[in-house]
Amino acid sequence: MQFNKITIVGLGLIGGSLAWALKESDQVETVVGVDPDQETIQYALESGIIDTGTSDINDVAAGSDIIVIATHVGLILRQLTPCTNAHQKAQSLRMLEALSLQL
Repeated sequence: MQFNKITIVGLGLIGGSLAWALKESDQVETVVGVDPDQETIQYALESGIIDTGTSDINDVAAGSDIIVIATHVGLILRQLTPCTNAHQKAQSLRMLEALSLQL
């Protein structure tokens, strides 16, 4: 299956690994990374892990085929509103979560 745009929110170990695997698969035209740390975004761009990056999910949620939220569980609520708004505009959008919970 081919996807036009997959957005990964959180470029840490889980999100960054997923973004890299998607890029390597050639099944996604554009892999977008969202992370609050500009250095992380820059590293991911320079390493070819993502095609484009931003710190604001509102910039990229629309038009995504899939949005994967791979952030700390405490940050998920902030990410859900823009994702939900994008989902309401595009009924085919799929949202997934890949959270890491450390006790």
